[in-house]
Amino acid sequence: MIGRIDMPKNKYAQTRLLAIDQCLHDQSRHYGYKELLNACNEALSRDKGDGLSLRTVQNDLDYLRSSNGYNAEIDEYWINRKKYFKYHDPHFTIAKLPINREEYNILQNLLGVVSYFEGNMCGWMDDLEMHLHGLLHENCGQKIVSFEENPDLRNSHLLRQIFNNIVEKRVIELYYQPFGKTEEKYVVSPYFLKQYNRRWFLLGRINGDALYTFPIDRITRVSEVDSEPYVSADIDFDDYFYDIVGVTRYLDHPVEEILLYVKNTRFPYIDTNPIHPSQKLIHDYKLPEALAEDFVAVSIKVSVNHELINTLLSFGCDVVVASPQTLKDALESNVRASLQNYFHL
Repeated sequence: MIGRIDMPKNKYAQTRLLAIDQCLHDQSRHYGYKELLNACNEALSRDKGDGLSLRTVQNDLDYLRSSNGYNAEIDEYWINRKKYFKYHDPHFTIAKLPINREEYNILQNLLGVVSYFEGNMCGWMDDLEMHLHGLLHENCGQKIVSFEENPDLRNSHLLRQIFNNIVEKRVIELYYQPFGKTEEKYVVSPYFLKQYNRRWFLLGRINGDALYTFPIDRITRVSEVDSEPYVSADIDFDDYFYDIVGVTRYLDHPVEEILLYVKNTRFPYIDTNPIHPSQKLIHDYKLPEALAEDFVAVSIKVSVNHELINTLLSFGCDVVVASPQTLKDALESNVRASLQNYFHL
């Protein structure tokens, strides 16, 4: 962007800025470029940093003045044809400011990430606090907390780039390789990142058409496309995901009431960790006589997808699909095929 002053990228940028800040705040002495350069080099030598150029000091002054930095009002004055610098307000110092504009923007983006997480925000923050506390004390004794992670997730390095593209509303060109197929190229307006079952998924529109879902681990390359207009999202993703389990929504699959028979011994686990938020226990339901003593009836209202089928299969014989018939047939077919595989062993 024209006219933008970027935050210094050097590892020791904050050391330099604080050194310059101390000089500009000191009203008892005069500081020109040479004095500022010496102060920075002295501070960097304490931190084992390298020497720097006059141009770096000039850039740091520009950054202190910029709206992207600290909006510092810096006066310039001359003594014997030499330029000096000081803060217009003798009480001003960046050391007293909690964050600058760029740091504020970063935090705003982070709050955007937090808003994408499902569930109670306070609970999420509690988890984060436990995670950070665990990291802080991981070398002080036995580890006391563990979080489910997937360090082997392919292409996880693309998450940050895609997140920035979503925040900045930039069209991207991505290369996607389905399992067992050749690589495909898509031009996408990216909207949303969702995590499910230890994998990340990107949702976005292709050429303003229908919404597509891309597993991040199948995306091989991503680049920005400046020549294509970004098509803004017109979707409430809370509503979009509410009626499904997982991330896949089929437009031709209506929301249906799914009737399940759940084994008594398994129900407490499903009750405390519902299959779906719509889950309800159906009291006084008349079950088939063969199941009446050992099962209870439970209903959920969802659109059927493969994630729901996989979830129901994961309960084994503890969950039986009673209706709709199409879902019952799909589960029965899958169980029969699995059983047939064991017959061949």
